Amino acid sequence: MSVADIKASADALSLNEIGELSRYFRGLALRKNPDWKARVAAAMQNPRWVSQVEMEKTLEELERSGK
Repeated sequence: MSVADIKASADALSLNEIGELSRYFRGLALRKNPDWKARVAAAMQNPRWVSQVEMEKTLEELERSGK
């Protein structure tokens, strides 16, 4: 499928589907970017790195407290 085919097909998608496709393409672009991979790897070595589990826990606590 060509980029032109994807663009033509995208016109028929709903707003939610376009958002999902957009997130997919953004993630795909980032995964293929070696500079981004290096920055993520370096950030993970930082002692201030927050894991997804920690982030979700913090968000849940903020939600419960009404913040």
